[in-house]
Amino acid sequence: MRAWALVVSAFALGACSQEAPQEDAAISSPAFIAAGACYARSHDAAHLAAHPQQRVDSFYLRDAGPAWRPVAGPGQFHVAFGFRLRGTPDVYSGVAACAAEGEGATCTVEGDGGAFTLAHDGQSLRLSLTRLEAEGPNDFSPDLAASDDRILVLAPAETAACAD
Repeated sequence: MRAWALVVSAFALGACSQEAPQEDAAISSPAFIAAGACYARSHDAAHLAAHPQQRVDSFYLRDAGPAWRPVAGPGQFHVAFGFRLRGTPDVYSGVAACAAEGEGATCTVEGDGGAFTLAHDGQSLRLSLTRLEAEGPNDFSPDLAASDDRILVLAPAETAACAD
């Protein structure tokens, strides 16, 4: 009987000491924002001349990286983004918490920087801005949604295109 109690105790102790499986926050992220994913767009002079109300010269969006995964809530993932405005070399950047919805996501920018939605068509990534303001090295950007930058279509790009 004593041996049986030891076996049962050892089994119970082993079962209790096992760690609960950890959910990988990256699983919540849609495939198009997998680790290392980068989407970007740069406008040439002809495009900017044809769209005089557009403020954005270039824009990128990527996975925010492993440091943000532990702070993602259930069903959330984070993206990092950055952009340059016409006439300035400064990069305005931020991070947004997103919740997957179908083939896209809804995102809220950290620090009350606004919100946008993502839609993926299998190739490009479409951002529809509700409001988007970000911090730069010297100031904050204007709200991009208040200009001709409300819709941004980004293409898959090399990782270097998504560096600040």
